[in-house]
Amino acid sequence: DFVASKAYRKYTAFSVEIKRQYADKWSMTAMYTWSRLKGNWDLDYAAGTALNYASSYLEDAPGLYVDDPNRDGIMMGDRTHVLKIFGTWEFYKRTTFGAYWRLQSGRPWEARGRDAYGNYYRYMEKAGSQRLGMWGNLDAQISHSIPLGGATGIVELRLMNVLDTQSVMSRDIRSDQPTFINPTSYASPRKFALSFYINF
Repeated sequence: DFVASKAYRKYTAFSVEIKRQYADKWSMTAMYTWSRLKGNWDLDYAAGTALNYASSYLEDAPGLYVDDPNRDGIMMGDRTHVLKIFGTWEFYKRTTFGAYWRLQSGRPWEARGRDAYGNYYRYMEKAGSQRLGMWGNLDAQISHSIPLGGATGIVELRLMNVLDTQSVMSRDIRSDQPTFINPTSYASPRKFALSFYINF
C-alpha cells in the first residue's frame, strides 16, 4: 500500500536559568539552553530575511519532495548550545553600566544542488551535516538618568559587538559553483549609538 510522506519539524529544548534580582546596585542573569530542531522540510524563506517555516515549495517537483535523499536531518534554525549572560551595575549615582554576552552554536548547513526548477534546494548531503563555527557577541551600554521635575531624562550610549567579532554567518552552499563553501556574510561590525529620551 502507498503511504504518503509527511513534512515535519520537531523542536526539543532544555533550559537552565540563574538569576540575581537587583540589589546592592547590581543584578545578573545567566541562561543556558540546549536544543535540537530536526525534520525533513527546511526551505521556505528568502535570502536575507527571517526564517519563515511555511510550505510554498512542498512536494512541488523532484528535489522538493520530503522523502528525497538526505532530506531528513538537522534544520538550519537549530542552535544546539546557547549561553546568555546579562548584568547591570550602578557604579555612580544614577549612572548604570549594562552588558549582554551571548555564545552560541553556529548555523547548520549542507551542500545543495539544483532542483527541477533550477533552484539550489536539492540536498547533496544529509541535512545539517555541516555547521558554522560557534560564535560569541558582547554588547554593552552606559546610561545616566537626569531628574526633570515630574519626568526623567536618560542619556544612553550603546555599543554593539564591542569586540568587533567578524564571525562567519553563512557560506555558499551551491556545490557546483567555484565559490562553494566561501563565506557569504559575517556578523555585523562594531556599532555605537548615542540617544536621549524622556520618561514621564
